[in-house]
Amino acid sequence: FTIAFLSALSAKDIHVDIDGAQLIKFDEEVSEIFIANPDIADVQLSNKTTAYVFGKSVGSTKLFAMNNQGKEILNAEIIVN
Repeated sequence: FTIAFLSALSAKDIHVDIDGAQLIKFDEEVSEIFIANPDIADVQLSNKTTAYVFGKSVGSTKLFAMNNQGKEILNAEIIVN
C-alpha cells in the first residue's frame, strides 16, 4: 500500500497501483468529487482540499472535482496498473 502526493494543478493523468493510493491536494476548496467507474478506482474527500484515490482493478476512469460555485477544479484520467 503506497501513498504518493500529487498537486491537482499538475494532475492530468494520475497513475495508481492496484491496492495503492495517491494523495491529491487542491489549491481551492472542493465541494463535489466524482469518479466515473468505482470498480476501477475509488476516491474519498478527506477534507475540503485533500482527496485520496485508491486503485481497485486494472483500467482507467475519469475523476472530476468541483468547487461550490460549480467550477471544475480537476478533470483527470485515473490509470490503475
